[in-house]
Amino acid sequence: MPLLREVIRQDPKHGDAYYQLGKLQLEQGNTQEAISNLEVGTRLSPDRDYIHYQLALAYRRESRAEDAEREMKAYQALKNRQRGRDAAQQN
Repeated sequence: MPLLREVIRQDPKHGDAYYQLGKLQLEQGNTQEAISNLEVGTRLSPDRDYIHYQLALAYRRESRAEDAEREMKAYQALKNRQRGRDAAQQN
């Protein structure tokens, strides 16, 4: 965690660092902190499906069903878009 905090200090727009920090916090049971960091990660990197997925899990832990559903839909839409690009590249 200290290394991730240092990355964020040096580059406050590093969405993946917020994702990694939030994921670690979620694993440790610090759900509120995880949500805060994952929300920043989704704002900085809105096209990263895995951040939306982790945020959906965090919202579920906090019984925030509507927020979890919104993030899961964002995750699924991004995955579907990626699958479409992958299929187009194969053709």
